[in-house]
Amino acid sequence: MKLPFLARPSIHPAAGTAWPARVSGMLAWLLAGYTAVFWALQWGASPRVDGLVPPLAAVPEVDSGAVARALGGGAAPASVAAVAQPSLAQRFSLQGVLSRAGSDKEAGPGVALLSVDGQKARPYPQGALVDGQWLVRRVEARAVVLAAKTEGREQGSELRVEMPAQTVVQISQKR
Repeated sequence: MKLPFLARPSIHPAAGTAWPARVSGMLAWLLAGYTAVFWALQWGASPRVDGLVPPLAAVPEVDSGAVARALGGGAAPASVAAVAQPSLAQRFSLQGVLSRAGSDKEAGPGVALLSVDGQKARPYPQGALVDGQWLVRRVEARAVVLAAKTEGREQGSELRVEMPAQTVVQISQKR
């Protein structure tokens, strides 16, 4: 009994011409399978949105007089004002206050959550330096009083920063 699958391959010269067709067919099916798997995974994945919005860049300061001269104009008119620096009250933003409620005997020094120049708010206890030149003099229920400090000595100018108008939430502890 002869088994056909155990027979020796033919050594006929025309038998070797089938291999390029078989290999190219196999490569075509592998490419089709890879494409199908790729698009199936892309279909199930969530869209990436991090590259859609460009990051915000800082706006450079522009000298309007130099721009006017560069465009053929004379000196800038007197009505053009220089870029206004933010006032001291605008530089500081009070985000929150932590203090012990009760009578003055029980009340201790408070902590103010202040944001300087729009940065992340940080806690400043009473007596701490804010931005290197302001001292937290007093922490109240909805405000903080800052005093100017120069070369280790206090000066007379004070700045009162109040919390924005919002709903007041008072938490009391019963003893």
